Amino acid sequence: MTSPIIHPGAHGPRGPEADSGSLAASVLRRGCARFTRTLGAARKGRRGAVHAFRVAARRLCAAIQLIRAIRPRGEWLEIERQVRELFEACGRLRDLQVVRSSLQRRRCRGRSLVRVLAQTDERIRRHRKRLARFLDDARPEKCCRQVQDLAAALAGTGRATRHYGTLARARRAVESALNRSRRDLRLACRRVQIDKPKRLHRVRVAAKVCRYQLEIAPSLGVRTRQPEVPGLQRLQKGLGVITDLMLQQAELARYVRKHPGARRELGALQERIEHERRRRFAEVFAKAWPVRAGAVRVHAARSARPG
Repeated sequence: MTSPIIHPGAHGPRGPEADSGSLAASVLRRGCARFTRTLGAARKGRRGAVHAFRVAARRLCAAIQLIRAIRPRGEWLEIERQVRELFEACGRLRDLQVVRSSLQRRRCRGRSLVRVLAQTDERIRRHRKRLARFLDDARPEKCCRQVQDLAAALAGTGRATRHYGTLARARRAVESALNRSRRDLRLACRRVQIDKPKRLHRVRVAAKVCRYQLEIAPSLGVRTRQPEVPGLQRLQKGLGVITDLMLQQAELARYVRKHPGARRELGALQERIEHERRRRFAEVFAKAWPVRAGAVRVHAARSARPG
C-alpha cells in the first residue's frame, strides 16, 4: 500500500493506518480551527483581521468542496452556504479598507481627496458596526460545531474504509475536482475583458479556488504539480492589484458624481489610475494566458489612447 502524502505541517494520520475518512477529518478540523480563530479577531473589524478571516473562509470552502467529492452528503452544501454568507458579509468593509490604504499611499494632495478619505473613514466605521451586529446575529459558532461533527463522523468510518481501494477512489475523486477547478479557471481566463469587472472577478475567484484546493490536496493524499501553486499565487497577486485599482476608480467616481466640482481636481488622479489598470491587465494576462496576450495588449493600447 502506498502511503498518502501529507501536507507539510499537517497534524493528522500518517502512514499505512491513514484512510480517506481520517485524512478528510484532519483537513476539516484544521480548516475549522483557523476559521474559528480568525472569526473572533474579525469581529473588531480591523483590516488585517478581516482579510485573514476571509482567507480562512475561502480555504474552508475549498476543503469542503474537495471532501464533498470524496464523501457526497447533503450537509456539505448547507455548511458551505453558511460559510460563504459570513465571508460575503465582510466584503464591503474589506473593499473600503483597501481603498482607504491605497489612496493614502499615493500621497496626493488636494482638498477633494482629503474629503474622499474622510468620507471613506466614516463609511468604514459604519460597516464595522454592521459586521459586528451581523456576526452576533448569524451565530457562526453553530456552523463551526456542524463542521466538527461531520469531521468526527468521517474519522469514525476509518475501520470500514482502511484499504487501498477506497483511498485510491478518494484520490481519483479529489483529482477530478481539481481538474474541474482548472477548467473553470481556463474558461474564465478565455472570457475575461478589460472593461468587464464581473468577468475579471470570476477569474480571481477561480484562481483562488484552484490555488487553495491544490494546497489542500496533498493532505488528502493527492500529488500535485509543483509549479502550479506559485503560478496561481502570481496570478492572484496581479489580479488583486487590478481589483484594488478598480475599487479606487469606483470610489473616486462615486465622489465626483455627488460633487461635480471635484472633477477637475481629481481628473488627473483618475487618469493615472486608469492607465495603470490597463497596463497591469496587459501584463497579468500576457503571463497568465499567453494565447490571449496579443489581443489583450492591442485592446489595452487602443483603450489607453486619448479621445
